[in-house]
Amino acid sequence: MIGHHFLNIRVADLKSGDGNWDEEFIQAMFNEDDAEMILTIPNLGWEIEDKILWHCIKNGKDDM
Repeated sequence: MIGHHFLNIRVADLKSGDGNWDEEFIQAMFNEDDAEMILTIPNLGWEIEDKILWHCIKNGKDDM
């Protein structure tokens, strides 16, 4: 189950003031494997508006 602190997190929240990944924050918020994967995503500086996306399954139970 996803923790309540992740409910409103956006990509912009994972970036530092200079636009790069906030490595310290990411490592504090995610487990080691997930943080490592996030930090390998190229930060291209896209100026795209964040959107909340969630794909539901037919039985109504959402898992990660």
